Amino acid sequence: MRPSVVAIVGRPNVGKSSLFNRLLGKRKAIVECTPGVTRDRIYGKLYWRSKEIKLIDTGGIDLGSDNIKKKTFNQVKLALEEAEVILFVCDISSEITAFDREAADLVRKRNKKVVLAVNKADSEKISQGAADFFQLGLGTPYPVSSLHGLGVGEILDEIVALISPTKEEVFSGPKFAIVGKPNVGKSSFLNALLGEERVVVDSRPGTTRDAVDTVMIKDGCEILLIDTAGIKHKSRLKENLEFYATLRSWEAISRADICIMLIDAYGGMASDDVRILNSAWDEGKPLVLAVNKWDLIENVDTKKYKDMMKKRTHLAEEVPVCFLSCLK
Repeated sequence: MRPSVVAIVGRPNVGKSSLFNRLLGKRKAIVECTPGVTRDRIYGKLYWRSKEIKLIDTGGIDLGSDNIKKKTFNQVKLALEEAEVILFVCDISSEITAFDREAADLVRKRNKKVVLAVNKADSEKISQGAADFFQLGLGTPYPVSSLHGLGVGEILDEIVALISPTKEEVFSGPKFAIVGKPNVGKSSFLNALLGEERVVVDSRPGTTRDAVDTVMIKDGCEILLIDTAGIKHKSRLKENLEFYATLRSWEAISRADICIMLIDAYGGMASDDVRILNSAWDEGKPLVLAVNKWDLIENVDTKKYKDMMKKRTHLAEEVPVCFLSCLK
């Protein structure tokens, strides 16, 4: 099943990250009173009334001209494109600002379903001021307090009422996700399995932008192979397409029954490899570690290499490790 995507947007410093954390029930986004702390999109997953929701926290909408504001705004636009429902957040403790109006205009132009949350309504008396936010033209304003958790259930009820019914995966057989950093040979691995060049293979990182589904028949059994773009750490994502690629990769892990994680034998087990491995493990996915480009390694046997991997992560002891060369 694929979760519905909900993006939290609004001007800076209205409490978007605090509300994000409250909805998830854990501290995932950095919360600080300084505007502009959240610059990249942060993802989280929650369940409400049997519905799975993928929540996106975004930087504040600020149409300023400096470079950081432009990059943050680009990420907000991407989140708006991904989202089925937009959770628009305002601050009840301040009057409606020109930034609120600009942000509301931007959201209206997207023609998306919107839930309007008026945050920092920390008491019943303060909540009475929520009606003023009708003038934004985004529907009924719902008072909410991310600090105390007031009104959070009502917000989630409204979101669930707007999202589409969750669609089941059409494919009923086993699904294998091929994951790993960019340029470790994932597409080459898929082509080697299929025995034909089904996916474009290139020596430059990032050739595969979206997850690609391919059905392979093995011993009469249909298997869905999900090839993904390489997963990069957030701080290293520099272009919009790479953000999409990373999102699709995490979705592939969620969809898969088994993850085949490739690492570059020559490069060894890097911190990004460990991060991806931990993410798939945390999702409860069975894992196989595939050490690709083994033909480039000399004077190191598989036992010694496994011992080196175990020093990087205890999971190298928990999962099967295979050594291979997609090229040969």
